Amino acid sequence: MRELRLHDEWDPVTRRKRYREREGSEVFLAERRRITMTAHDEAAETAAVRIAAAKWGGKVELQGTGKFRDRMAREAARQGIAVENADLASILENEHERMSRGEPPPAGRGRPDAAIEEEDEQSEDLGR
Repeated sequence: MRELRLHDEWDPVTRRKRYREREGSEVFLAERRRITMTAHDEAAETAAVRIAAAKWGGKVELQGTGKFRDRMAREAARQGIAVENADLASILENEHERMSRGEPPPAGRGRPDAAIEEEDEQSEDLGR
């Protein structure tokens, strides 16, 4: 997994925090009680779930496509972060069982109080 070095910038106009890599590319946005992903790779998703849990009480709600939610639920399980989506319970259980058997993560993956979601193709900010 690549190393991700983030810095944040507060935008007083939109009232949200932009998390960017050191070279400037945006990784995700945080506002109110929501994180919106703008980059999709293992490092970005790991950082987003950790930051969401740290900011909003150690648990997250996941929104987006099925594949995205499954991937993020597995990452949250690996990080010991609670996921509030009841429909993801079997994925969380399977990941905890896999970890207890000492099996490696699925190929390509080394790893409410808040919602983490994919970026909407038509709108950068879905708002609440």
